[in-house]
Amino acid sequence: MDEVLSAWKKLSLTAEKSTKLSLTKSKNLRRKEYVLVAKFLTKRALNVDAIGRTFKPLWRARNEFKIREVGDHILLFVFELETDAERVLAQEPWSFDKHLVQFQRYDYSILAKHLRFTKIMLWVQIHGLPMRMLDPETAIELGETLGEVSTKEAEKEMVGGDFVRVRVKIDVSKPLSRGRRIVLDEDIETWVSFKYEKLTNFCYWCGMVSHDEKECEKWLAGKGSSSHAKQEYGAWLRATP
Repeated sequence: MDEVLSAWKKLSLTAEKSTKLSLTKSKNLRRKEYVLVAKFLTKRALNVDAIGRTFKPLWRARNEFKIREVGDHILLFVFELETDAERVLAQEPWSFDKHLVQFQRYDYSILAKHLRFTKIMLWVQIHGLPMRMLDPETAIELGETLGEVSTKEAEKEMVGGDFVRVRVKIDVSKPLSRGRRIVLDEDIETWVSFKYEKLTNFCYWCGMVSHDEKECEKWLAGKGSSSHAKQEYGAWLRATP
């Protein structure tokens, strides 16, 4: 056995096997792609064809896009036009089968399965402010307590009848916040509540969007009805635009 191992060590690669192949030429011939990677917040198996049929009329891409399956509920959406990809990001949040989908730009620098999916852009309504404070500046200031605020939106989009709204990149690895206690003039305290637009499935028990109530550890531990939880949490989380 030692003689065999010694013989293997002395072997060298043939000239053909040791030749290195440069893929620079083929790389330069490839068409420019604009890729979004998406994480589907569901434990159900993904039907890629159904996803394509659902998003195609909603996105109205000027050119076709391709879908590539990565695994672990992650898909790549490959666009020919940068404007088509940017439009998808600008219109977040998106959902499929009542579950949120997290999107981010992707450049192939690392494996998609190694990416961290923690944030999603949501419109947040802020209720309970005095009428004199219903302005974009207040909306942005409160929105910054939740995450990174988008300031691209027009001011008319940020002020409703009796509330303000702001577009924020929310960390959905944590429970959604109910609101904030704020101090007004003369040290008067009040509570403002947050309501999230286009919020689909989420957990009434803990406020997470990564699972619904029947997948929640708290619900499984209690094995009881969640009617009380729905009464307590259901109203404050969801909002309509």
